[in-house]
Amino acid sequence: PMARSIRMALVFMRVSVVGHCVEALEGSLTALLAFVKPATTGACSTPAGALTLDRLVYRLIAMTTESPAPGTRERLIAAMLDALRTRGYHGVGLNELLATAGAPKGVLYHHFPGGKTELALAAVATVVSQISADLDKLTQRFGHDPAAALAAWMAAAQKVLEKSGFERGCPLAAVALESTPEDDALRSALAKGFGTIRERLGLMLAGAGLPEPKAQSIAALMVSAYEGALIQSRVAGSVRAMRDTTDALLDLIRLHLPAKA
Repeated sequence: PMARSIRMALVFMRVSVVGHCVEALEGSLTALLAFVKPATTGACSTPAGALTLDRLVYRLIAMTTESPAPGTRERLIAAMLDALRTRGYHGVGLNELLATAGAPKGVLYHHFPGGKTELALAAVATVVSQISADLDKLTQRFGHDPAAALAAWMAAAQKVLEKSGFERGCPLAAVALESTPEDDALRSALAKGFGTIRERLGLMLAGAGLPEPKAQSIAALMVSAYEGALIQSRVAGSVRAMRDTTDALLDLIRLHLPAKA
């Protein structure tokens, strides 16, 4: 009976944690400890291995904060992103993508009825979302200092490129360079994605005091310079082009920033 009660308490505790019900969790902990807390007298300490509140909390934290395994859709997108960064859209076949993601072909078409093209579109959208989120974080971190934000953005890209042995480039540039007039959907997604990134950068610059037209034009230059420098650094096996480009962009931004009072 006690074992059944403990199991029931544990189940309820897990439900409480998932439901973010602190009161229910505290009540469950109290009830459970009433069953398992060893009897102590005087100054006797709790025996080694006994179930205590601290140990139970640690177990609950470990049980409820583990990152869930990525689903099939996420694995497919991750496989496509890796392929785009290293080999490009036409450099990888569908069977290889499925093997990398550990997914059968039927599952692919369940999530992406348009097949490889639709999967690539989802990968492009994911990259744009990630870059936008990174730029938003940099804006919050550096406030009205777009030069510092740009330096951090470029430095992060350099680090990824160097760490990959100059193999992992920007998937957006890879798809753009490979696309043909028949790839209407891909080109449309890329144009929209680059536009989103330019908009984020423009807002960052405008927030620092640059006039709107100037902010947008410099933002367009920043995206072009970022992609171009990344391509040059990748083929050269050196981040020098990225460093030189970063220095030039920083000088340009600082030149147009309004003087501080």
